[in-house]
Amino acid sequence: EAPGALAQWGGSWRPLRQVLSDCGLRCHVGELGDLTVRGGHVYMAGDRVDVVYRCFDADQLLADPDALALAERIFKLHEAGAVLLWTPLETNLFCEKECMTLLSDHTGTGCFSAEEQAIIDRVIPWTRSLNGRTDAGLLDRCRANREQLILKPSGLFGGRGVVPGWTQTDSEWSEALREGAAMGAVIQRRVVPAAEQIGRAHV
Repeated sequence: EAPGALAQWGGSWRPLRQVLSDCGLRCHVGELGDLTVRGGHVYMAGDRVDVVYRCFDADQLLADPDALALAERIFKLHEAGAVLLWTPLETNLFCEKECMTLLSDHTGTGCFSAEEQAIIDRVIPWTRSLNGRTDAGLLDRCRANREQLILKPSGLFGGRGVVPGWTQTDSEWSEALREGAAMGAVIQRRVVPAAEQIGRAHV
């Protein structure tokens, strides 16, 4: 974990440590600052580390210069083959909701065949990115279609920060769009589940 994060998230990782221990693997749960580098290898609690399971994010590193410097040394050791970084920072790229825009916003890209575009449009609701580069035309469209849209922060999870347009006033929705563009978010078409009639079971 990042410096200071173990108090909040440590409990989530202890069951994994137990499972690995039951498999005969020595596992430590700690923060980035608990690692040391010497002789071209990574150590923790006196044990040489073979695999690092990264739980911290890039923004946590940027907030702590010392953690960033240590992480950079570990990244370089990973590149040299001295330690395996099981979850490099690149793995987070595909956790962001904004990746869905790479599929949904396919008009004029030439990346997909007509058949592939039809599959994408059937499975993924219309999705566009909101950020500091968002053009005014998209924002106007979002304001005009408030009741058919939902805003989701790109990097959050568990429903945090999600704003359904149909629950907002026009002014509240405009403010949510402004904040979403500032933090990085996606705007999606509302999906209304289709109700299915299920017959009563006979016993």
